[in-house]
Amino acid sequence: MSATQLRPATLLQDRPGGLRVSMARASENGPLDTSSLSPEELRRATQLQAPSDRHAYLTSHVLLRELLAERLGCAPADVVFRREPCPLCGELHGRPALRDTPPHFSLSRSGELILVALADAPVGVDVEAVAGAHAARELAPLLHREERAEIERRPEIFTQIWARKEAYLKALGCGIAGDLAADYLGYASDLDRPAGLELIDLELAPGYAGAVAVLVAAT
Repeated sequence: MSATQLRPATLLQDRPGGLRVSMARASENGPLDTSSLSPEELRRATQLQAPSDRHAYLTSHVLLRELLAERLGCAPADVVFRREPCPLCGELHGRPALRDTPPHFSLSRSGELILVALADAPVGVDVEAVAGAHAARELAPLLHREERAEIERRPEIFTQIWARKEAYLKALGCGIAGDLAADYLGYASDLDRPAGLELIDLELAPGYAGAVAVLVAAT
């Protein structure tokens, strides 16, 4: 059986900071050509117990390499990654980056849904399955006080705010190890968001919420 050619949908392109966001579903892709993946990527896939999780992981990393290779004008196997210093401790376990040059990139998956964002500036993307009421109650107290107040009034917006926050913290390079309560990313127009931030909600399939954040001031 021949390997499946990935055909992601483009959600956004030609936005500030050279932003492009692509989406794919792991379930829509059959056998994969994983020859472009590194030994470390293949090793990580074997650590996932569920076959569906392994397939989604492999699909997401093949897709990331194909999109980066298209942008760089090279073969997917020639894309070389490194780890940036963690902005919290300085150790080399921060966000993944290319060895030599932009674009910046971010990868997220939830269930079968996969998002990849590329940009000329630091970028973060996040997709979340819509959280149940119990999870929202457990996690909302970690957020900014104004975000918590908005969620108390409109509980259905919790997952979208959480996706915004994860995307933003990925763009910063710290992920959710950063302070979830420090910056406001809610819906009120009269409260200031972080300077130089382009934050966009993504229209995804029912049952999912997503967002992408670009630090355009860093270009």
